[in-house]
Amino acid sequence: MCGICGVIKADNILPDDLGAVKRMNQSLIHRGPNSEGYMDHDKVALAMRRLSIIDLEGGDQPLYNEAKNMALIANGEIYNFVELKRDLEEQGHAFSTKSDCETIIHAYEQYGENFLDKLRGMFAFCLYDYKNNKVILARDRMGEKPLYLYKKDKDIYFSSELKSIIENIPKEKREIDLDSLYLFFYYGYIPDPKSIIKNVDQLPAGHYLEIDLNNGSQRQVNYWHKEKDFETKGSKSQDIRKTLEKIEEMVVRSDVPVGVSLSGGIDSSLVAILAAKNSKDKLHAFGVGYLHYPINDERSRAKKLADSLGMIFHDIEIKEKEFVSDFETMVGKMDDPIADIASYGYYRVAKSAREQNVPVLLAGFGGDEFFWGYDWVRYAANINDLKAKGVMGKIVALVKLSNFYFRHLIKRPFIFIPLVLKASFSNKIISFELNPLWVYMKKYEGEMFESKFIDTIDKGLPDKIKEAKISDKNGSVLTKILSQTWLLSNCINLGDRMSMAHSIELRLPLVDYKLYEHAQNIHDQNPDDYKLGYKYWLIEAVKDIMPKEILTRKKMGFTPPVTLWTKHLIERYKDKLTKGYLVNKKIIRQDFIEEALKDMGKNMKFLYSIMLFEVWVNKYIK
Repeated sequence: MCGICGVIKADNILPDDLGAVKRMNQSLIHRGPNSEGYMDHDKVALAMRRLSIIDLEGGDQPLYNEAKNMALIANGEIYNFVELKRDLEEQGHAFSTKSDCETIIHAYEQYGENFLDKLRGMFAFCLYDYKNNKVILARDRMGEKPLYLYKKDKDIYFSSELKSIIENIPKEKREIDLDSLYLFFYYGYIPDPKSIIKNVDQLPAGHYLEIDLNNGSQRQVNYWHKEKDFETKGSKSQDIRKTLEKIEEMVVRSDVPVGVSLSGGIDSSLVAILAAKNSKDKLHAFGVGYLHYPINDERSRAKKLADSLGMIFHDIEIKEKEFVSDFETMVGKMDDPIADIASYGYYRVAKSAREQNVPVLLAGFGGDEFFWGYDWVRYAANINDLKAKGVMGKIVALVKLSNFYFRHLIKRPFIFIPLVLKASFSNKIISFELNPLWVYMKKYEGEMFESKFIDTIDKGLPDKIKEAKISDKNGSVLTKILSQTWLLSNCINLGDRMSMAHSIELRLPLVDYKLYEHAQNIHDQNPDDYKLGYKYWLIEAVKDIMPKEILTRKKMGFTPPVTLWTKHLIERYKDKLTKGYLVNKKIIRQDFIEEALKDMGKNMKFLYSIMLFEVWVNKYIK
């Protein structure tokens, strides 16, 4: 695990460019505290910081091929490096290290453009091919590792973190991308591939960018298509089980101690059970709980499972005053602002892992998104099916949606009736419309924003990003939307930033692209499989190795005491809400915020979002 950065110039590298790359690299020290590496040649300057996980002594970067006419800097882990290295050696390749990442450069030599098909893992890298005078920037299929791009004239700056790129943009020239800010209010995060800073984007997940240094031309390629049909060899549950066991066998490969973020739910428990089965070393488990908030405290269950697996259990109890005290620091560790209050739990787990000298953490992200783990997504699928059945179906959908909105989101008829009517008779996928923040924005944006801001942005963007037409592959559509938005730009991004803030490598066994392919096959071939219930196929695949009490336990989530924490934050940052950047820049109306503060319960998600953004913008823009 590392941080990488560099510049690809239209002309030759100059001393100022080397200084810029050095500044970027220094800002990534938390991603790689163990060593650093630099190289420059003609139009390319590369740098990296290394967190040593595999081949502690010999894996420093840049890495080179045998002829030294190709160089590589890489962030991440190639989980199948043992098998891939064996295949490449059989074809005559000679390795100079035991690093998993060295397989990337030899695979490129051997397989050409198809080399990315051979890699299984999480990665973002820059491969400089001197021989053919080109550069390849690539990102893994599920987007676990970030790669930001800043195009300045004909030059390209890239880095593992937005914070690193900002180092080379003078404060007076750092501009908020207003369309991205508008998306942030709707989603609570900024969907990939956009970023909050103008002229900075992310290389999309599952893509590579090829730059021809002879003429400066660029070619961006989507090398993994989520829409294609994937091969299924066995039964549904057998395919899932085999995939889980294989990926877990690979992700526990490490030359340093490994731990598991263990909540006591199905996903993290499954990761712990399979990791314990495949690991030769004693594993650590980290459980989070909240003082005076027993409702979502699963530490006792997590410890019970950890003890049964022979793991060392670390108990983390979080107090609201710690959250408030650490809030600015935590937000500063984010790249794009992400208004998920659960982020502090991730932050503290990673901090504890670093204190215990456990540099690798496994977590259970992905199970909910791939296998119908959210009630509202199953509900949305049901509504979409009804709507596809003509007028009578739309009428039934109208009744069901009315009940849902009234019970769960808003209890004022003048608000929810227009929303329900529109949702029921539209031919668009209903998904984000069931999100409270989305509903809030649809209702209040007319009185919330200043006219100057509204006239500037593309108001259709939130709908364009999630929009998809109903088809006979409804389940596939919904889970693809969820995986490419919430899972990627909220959960995965938070996991990466909060873990790397403490120099911890986070591995997500369930966010494996082959597992995703099996899940999509099931949804595509069985459009009504959501009716089978909560994570049906995942549970079927693992029920013989999972304690029954875990499989039948009600889903709880990673939810802290939201009301209490938000109230304490507002007490501390009230002036940032009413007199901050958003008010001064004529984006949000001051009187709207003042009114929102009078009814915190109704406006809590909105208030938390703008509070987090104000802290973020104060650090990086103001």
